[in-house]
Amino acid sequence: MLNKDYYTYDIEVINNGVTIALLDMHTNQMYMYFHRIKPVYDDEYTVLDYNTFHSIINDGIFIGFNNKHYDKYILSLVKHGYDTDSIKQLSDDIVNNTISKERLFDLPKMNDKHIEYDVKDVVGERISLKQMESYMQLDIVEDEGLLFKDTLTEDELLKVVKYNMYDVRATAKLFMHVYESHFEVSESLVESFNLNDRDVGKSQGSMIDKILTDNYTHKPKDIDKPTLNYNGFDLSSLFDVDNVEELLQMLDKQYVDDTKGNKRQRYYNRNGQIELQTRENGSKIEPNKFKGYTINKHGIHITISKGGAHGCIKGIYKDVTELDIASMYPSLIINSNALGTATQKYNAIREERLTLKHNKLNPKREKALKLVLNTVSGRMDAKFSALYIPNKMLSLRLIGQAVLLKMVELATKQGAKVISVNTDGIYCIGQFDAKPVIDEVKRLFNLDLEEDKYKRVALATTNYAVLQTEDGNVKRRGNLKNF
Repeated sequence: MLNKDYYTYDIEVINNGVTIALLDMHTNQMYMYFHRIKPVYDDEYTVLDYNTFHSIINDGIFIGFNNKHYDKYILSLVKHGYDTDSIKQLSDDIVNNTISKERLFDLPKMNDKHIEYDVKDVVGERISLKQMESYMQLDIVEDEGLLFKDTLTEDELLKVVKYNMYDVRATAKLFMHVYESHFEVSESLVESFNLNDRDVGKSQGSMIDKILTDNYTHKPKDIDKPTLNYNGFDLSSLFDVDNVEELLQMLDKQYVDDTKGNKRQRYYNRNGQIELQTRENGSKIEPNKFKGYTINKHGIHITISKGGAHGCIKGIYKDVTELDIASMYPSLIINSNALGTATQKYNAIREERLTLKHNKLNPKREKALKLVLNTVSGRMDAKFSALYIPNKMLSLRLIGQAVLLKMVELATKQGAKVISVNTDGIYCIGQFDAKPVIDEVKRLFNLDLEEDKYKRVALATTNYAVLQTEDGNVKRRGNLKNF
């Protein structure tokens, strides 16, 4: 953790005041602050006076659930002494989604030493705190409608406070569940790259933008249009097209669904005709079911799209070999110098991460570096990112798929039967020597392949599989309900 005090907090706005519960994460001490309302006292918490409350909220890490979209704005008005009516109006406007981003931006701010962590950013936008309490097998405590009463008795206000504190403790428990996997990584980014403490409250993507662009001073430049040229080769022929323009046309063709009026992509063959492909098990691939351009390579139908290549022959197989491209997108980014001047820094991060992964001396830093490496490809495709270079990123996605198609060809030549193609690897059955495939991919694309063996593999779709390793351990990919 950073050298700061950590508090989990939650705010309840009632018609005649505001209650704020704060839990000190170091001491487990619960505090309550009452704004514009007479306090109620209880042995479970300490009531804060005005000066102590303001001293606490001016400096520290403040953890909440949806606090970046609600509580922090209410907290700021409380800090700046707003009356109850103004706070209640703001609360209603936020809850009812009747307030503009411009108005929210114009509200008073907390100072730079006040940092917000929002657990909802980690667990998902559509999940409520009550749902998470249920998942964690906690009791569900409701406000009993007291938040909407005009005035509350002392006993009723104490019930609101208990509800307030319960949500704080639930949020604190949830925070500790996700701290190591998310917030600790953000803190490691701050420490590893000498960012400001204030940056830790931002999204990890924003922090990575700042790291790789040297505080936004060196942004990468995009190319005019996507390309299939890589490492001195034109990879168009692997897609059965003449050039990248033809491939993009195949991917982007659309039709109008006469029933719903929705535009959806269909399968097209090279002649522009709709194809109803047949899988190995005889089922038909409907033309409006998937996005992309489907081609048949060595007995497996592979769908090419702007997101990745996918193909699967459903079944249960013995003695399966997986060939996986090691760090595919980081490697393609470095090999093609996609980030311009930032590529050298990105490569240095990869080299350090590999060293730390090997010697295991600093797992926290290693995890932070891994996050940088794996996040950049998404930032290159995000309009709001300083790393936004969409034509380069689309080129890398298509090139990655071309590599997979070549791997299918090479493995088949060695006697393998490919049963699955997905994003950065293939699954094969049959007795074959993988070394020539590994060597040729390295020669052609400067990419490393990793080989894994499985005793048995059950494939439901491209994204769902159950795998039994040679030592008998079982792992799954995706959700078993898809089988």
